[in-house]
Amino acid sequence: MERLYAVEPDEFMAERRRLAGEAKSGGDKTASADIGRLRKPSLAGWAVNLVAREAPTDLAGLLAVGEKLRRAQSQLDMATLQALRPDRDAAVDGFVAAAVRVCAERDRELRGGAQQEVRDTAIAAIADAGAAAVVASGLLVRALSYSGFGEVDVSDAVARTSSGAVLTVVRGGAPEEGPVGDDEPARQPVAVDQRARAQVEAEEQAAARADRLAAAQGAAALAEQELADAEMALTEARRRVKAAERARDAADKELAEARRR
Repeated sequence: MERLYAVEPDEFMAERRRLAGEAKSGGDKTASADIGRLRKPSLAGWAVNLVAREAPTDLAGLLAVGEKLRRAQSQLDMATLQALRPDRDAAVDGFVAAAVRVCAERDRELRGGAQQEVRDTAIAAIADAGAAAVVASGLLVRALSYSGFGEVDVSDAVARTSSGAVLTVVRGGAPEEGPVGDDEPARQPVAVDQRARAQVEAEEQAAARADRLAAAQGAAALAEQELADAEMALTEARRRVKAAERARDAADKELAEARRR
């Protein structure tokens, strides 16, 4: 499974056929059928899978910050949530930069919508433990998104077989909290204060809106630059047309004069 989702996007279909054929030749028809149904990842999904495999430090940083933020949110610890905001932004930016880098190493450009989808996926992994596990699996087939509250929808986001989701946690990822050991005091339950919880959710929604605004501003700047480039190209094309027309007129004039001689 990992071999299939590690190949280049253009090689996915051929590799899937090859692996399905190997399974069938080995007498495992169920595995062959399962492999044959595996979905090709989107460009953003492929980029996230690359980071999971080849940039474990960036992945680990993202997951670690996410675990701290989710713990603080569960305890309604507003001071910690505020203090972790710069770390959150840095972790997301680092993850996106890593995705751009690993794609560039394969002569692939990650920009525009695909780059924004990677950013959305990183934000989702910070916000939700289930999304974090999917991102760490290296088997993502589509981008994830977080609306600012509730759980992240990870349905059909990871490679699945007939037995269910196949998840492999990549080394370097920060694991979710396990059972409390003897050397760690048990956390006391925190009373649910509706006003505080509403404030936490408002903070998360505001952060999500800020991310979307930043993405929209970046897309607008890119569109403006592309428009300016197009206008320059159009101006140059018009200049060349006029030059060609002048050259044609001059040639016609010379031809007419030559005929009168």
